[in-house]
Amino acid sequence: MGMGSTLGQLCCLLVVLSSSSLTTAKEWSLKDVRVTLLDAGGNKVQTNSGSYPAELLNSPQIPEQHVIQVAASVLADNEPFKPQQMFLALKHVETGVAAYMVGKAKKGSTYELTANAALIEKQIGKLAGLYEVSLMVGHPEVSQGLVWKLGQVELVLPTSDPSPSVRTAHTQPISNVRPIITHMFRPPEKRPPAMISMFFAALVVLILAALIGFLVLGLGVNFNGWPQDGMTALSALAFHGLIAAMLGLYLVFWLRWNLIQTLPVALGLGAALVAVGHKALSGIATERLNSKTGVGSKVSQKMD
Repeated sequence: MGMGSTLGQLCCLLVVLSSSSLTTAKEWSLKDVRVTLLDAGGNKVQTNSGSYPAELLNSPQIPEQHVIQVAASVLADNEPFKPQQMFLALKHVETGVAAYMVGKAKKGSTYELTANAALIEKQIGKLAGLYEVSLMVGHPEVSQGLVWKLGQVELVLPTSDPSPSVRTAHTQPISNVRPIITHMFRPPEKRPPAMISMFFAALVVLILAALIGFLVLGLGVNFNGWPQDGMTALSALAFHGLIAAMLGLYLVFWLRWNLIQTLPVALGLGAALVAVGHKALSGIATERLNSKTGVGSKVSQKMD
């Protein structure tokens, strides 16, 4: 009992220590922060550096092919740290919609974030004008995230472009709606006219009727062999009824049902057909044996 309580206290202590280590408040700091503007050929046009919370961008113009590149090293409690989330947000001043670029980890705790007109267009459409540029850093072990407003840039697009279209969850331009996918099935095979099908169906029924008539009239089929015993006669009647039900099931399968719907019913009818058929055939065999035994006894009595 004492050993168990000691283990319980140790487990509680470990949980408290682990939870306190996960929620330890840390303080962000960024160093070696550089904002670089690159032209279409990758050449540096402008480079600004500074420390939080100074604004490093003073509304420079960013043509369509130019690139904004932000590099920074992340520290937590003055030690190199790799946060789970690091974004470069570009918020359009006029409409309020924003595009977010995910930071890529480089050597050590250094991150690099890149944005251009093409990346912005993929998220919010073609929108020229002023953008507020912010650097966002977040991690579960840090009590508060860091948002550094780096300043503003002006995205310049060619004047020949059509009127801008905003692409957000609430405003989707018609040109951005994807076409409906239509599945192409194999066209059905060409079939003969309905009159030909009806003719052959009638021909099959006529042949079946002729066969039944030949069996009944030509060969003299009768019911003389029908069992006389009540239970055997009932079993024989049920046996023939189950055969008719099985043939009807085949017809339903051909007209309406599929294989999954037909199999359970077919299994049930088949089991009943075997049981009832065995009962009927056993009764008929017993009747025939009794009739032969009775005739033999009568002959022996006459000979005596």
